[in-house]
Amino acid sequence: MEDKHLFLAHYGVSVDKGAPGRGSGRYPKGSGERPFQRDKPKFEEWVREHKGGTQTDDVRIAKGTSVQNISVNGKRQIEPGKKMYVSYDPIDKLRYAGDYAQFMKNFRNNYGTKVYRNELQTTQDLLSPGRERRKEEFYGLYRDDTNNIARYMAAQEIDRSKILRLINKLPIDLTSRQAKHYMNLGQKELEKLYPTFTTYFGDRKDDKLSYGTDAYIARLKKAGYNSMIDDMDVGDYARSPLIVFDPDKSLSYVKGKPLTNKEMRENSRNYLKENSKAIEELWEEYRKLYPEEKSK
Repeated sequence: MEDKHLFLAHYGVSVDKGAPGRGSGRYPKGSGERPFQRDKPKFEEWVREHKGGTQTDDVRIAKGTSVQNISVNGKRQIEPGKKMYVSYDPIDKLRYAGDYAQFMKNFRNNYGTKVYRNELQTTQDLLSPGRERRKEEFYGLYRDDTNNIARYMAAQEIDRSKILRLINKLPIDLTSRQAKHYMNLGQKELEKLYPTFTTYFGDRKDDKLSYGTDAYIARLKKAGYNSMIDDMDVGDYARSPLIVFDPDKSLSYVKGKPLTNKEMRENSRNYLKENSKAIEELWEEYRKLYPEEKSK
């Protein structure tokens, strides 16, 4: 991703298609392209440190908070031991009930597919580690269990490559060969590896493809956390989406209904509108805190 797109991509705003009635959608309204471009790096860093799912401090969602889950072909059941993806931020809710819901419907290539919007409520506080703590726990897991994490990363790499899957059918131990690439990694290499690790959080039945996720979640639970910010989606797609580890212990089902095509389109339009407003508000807040950055 190009650096000039980093901030808006953090909020999921397309740099090619702006919000209706708001021009290109690339810059906060009224800021002027050049002043914003000049101040943008410090602004982006401020947002990363203090706002949304990327902040350093732990994220706590209070008991009684309404959260949303999107499911396909049926209301989402709360299953013991099976993590659940939810959103609590109002803008995230619009994004998932709009763009994501339409994607799931089109991805299935079946216009008869029903995409459900499920409303749930937290029955206890949800606590997620902040950005740096999430990374540190991964680094610690790798150092404590290097061999198994290396094999896990190798298994995921093979599973996601058509060529490697074909090679894996040969009478060779491809996992061990690929795992060598993940051995003896230094700090900088681990920092680069973490984003890839977080893309593997989908539920898998194969132990080889679930070991790393299960071990990481167990580590966070031992540290007192019952959820985590979904680092795969945060930034490029959403503001602060959550993965709840044991939903049967912390969520209760309220209601659910299938989304119509019209509702999905409306949610997408409202997302663009509300997201643009949020960016403008953040920009103004930043300019008040740091007047020296104010455009002349």
